[in-house]
Amino acid sequence: MKKTVVTGMALALGLLKLNAQVTIVDPSTFSGHYYTEKNIVIEDGYSKKKKTELDLVWNAENGSLTGTVQGFESKSDKIVFFTESTQKNWAAKSKIWVFKSSNMNDNYYGKDMFTSSGSEIETGMFIEDGVFVLFDYTGGVDQNVKTFDVENDVNNVRIFAKDKSKLSMDKQEILKKADAMINAAGGEQMKKQLDAQRKADFAFPKETLSKTDKALKKEVVEFFTNMEMPADDNSTFICAYTVSPDWAIIRNTTTGVILGREIVVEMVRKGNISGKCRRFPYLLYAQYNGSGYGKLMFKKKWDIVECDCAEAEKNK
Repeated sequence: MKKTVVTGMALALGLLKLNAQVTIVDPSTFSGHYYTEKNIVIEDGYSKKKKTELDLVWNAENGSLTGTVQGFESKSDKIVFFTESTQKNWAAKSKIWVFKSSNMNDNYYGKDMFTSSGSEIETGMFIEDGVFVLFDYTGGVDQNVKTFDVENDVNNVRIFAKDKSKLSMDKQEILKKADAMINAAGGEQMKKQLDAQRKADFAFPKETLSKTDKALKKEVVEFFTNMEMPADDNSTFICAYTVSPDWAIIRNTTTGVILGREIVVEMVRKGNISGKCRRFPYLLYAQYNGSGYGKLMFKKKWDIVECDCAEAEKNK
């Protein structure tokens, strides 16, 4: 999916509290005869016909919309908008349906309708009774404000309307309404998922071997306190510890001879200005010398993760 941001909506008694811009459109009104602002290009033998009207049929069973052009109902290449399981879940709670355009639409019905600047316009929604619009949005990024952002480009808006006069609706207002509605439809549920993920990421892992193996604890701490940080780093070392449940023994894949062992460890540093703590996950390796293992060496590192400073103090 794509990006957008969450307006202040809350869940009450299992239903979303929707703001004034949001209109719940009864699915029973979806089907009907629509005018289009852009030409629908239909191939008729060796010629192409341009049409600006079509009939949309709503299928409540599978959550799809099918569009046919009068005089071409028998053609198999119909306009199709469908809903994926995520969008069906949104609709079940918010009563707002968000559709995805079939990637075949722009092949059969003309690039003017379903593409802009070479890119597909993928999302469809009824923003009011008898008005279906296509637009683009992005999603998955938030700052506790929104979960989705509708792309603010009027060139990417397409209008289908039962009333021909609606084709002249202000596209900037359409984008504002689409933004509010897609956040009402999926924002609250997406925000819950993001909050759960953020909470899981923020949680502190349990210290493993280094908790009881004092020699290992000392070696891990010395490894990180002696590690050179970037010149622009402005943070203080807090603690280091192992998170693997045990050492992983590395062997020669052909002979089975032991080559070394590795373990996942983490260092926590606290920003001197921000006051925030961050976990630095590393994979460390110790080479086998025939009778024992050498000193820990760097092998791999992963993305830095913010964590709870109070919990970090416990692993000193």
